[in-house]
Amino acid sequence: MNQLDRDNCDFDQILNQLKEVYGPNCVPVQYPIATGAGFNSVIDVLLMKKYSWKPEGGAPIIEDIPADQLDKAKEMKAALVEAAAAGDDTLMEKFFETEDLSEDEMREGIRKGLVTRSIFPVFCVCAGRDMGVRRLMEFLGNVVPFVSEMPVVKNVAGQDVPADASAPTSLYFFKTGVEPHTWF
Repeated sequence: MNQLDRDNCDFDQILNQLKEVYGPNCVPVQYPIATGAGFNSVIDVLLMKKYSWKPEGGAPIIEDIPADQLDKAKEMKAALVEAAAAGDDTLMEKFFETEDLSEDEMREGIRKGLVTRSIFPVFCVCAGRDMGVRRLMEFLGNVVPFVSEMPVVKNVAGQDVPADASAPTSLYFFKTGVEPHTWF
């Protein structure tokens, strides 16, 4: 989710809209402490840390989760752990035994879920002010599967379009939704 610093931005409403379109597998990896003009921090439930930024953005300040956010963070982490475990029998067994997964196990579960499209992780960013972008890029580099690991995409004619760096450039664009009152 981008532009969380915009007036009238409602994280919970947008998350519910994502779940209506993509199903319950849209799982937050982060949630904002506040949206709108007050947006400057998120709780990362994968790492269980608070990320906050100065008004100009840039490198985050990483801290422990404040006490008033701990219950919500634990609840959201449990949902993320369960979603990460859902696509792998070994992880699901461990989840049922311990109700938790290590950070590496969660990343592996999310990676497998991305391949099967059974999990859609949700991050919080304000790209215009460089808030949350670094963490998102870190996740993309460390967790997201390579193109070669993903199912082959089909074109509009139903033909497979395999990933091939020597083939002509092929792009796929999609837009998930628009909030007309936030566009300028």
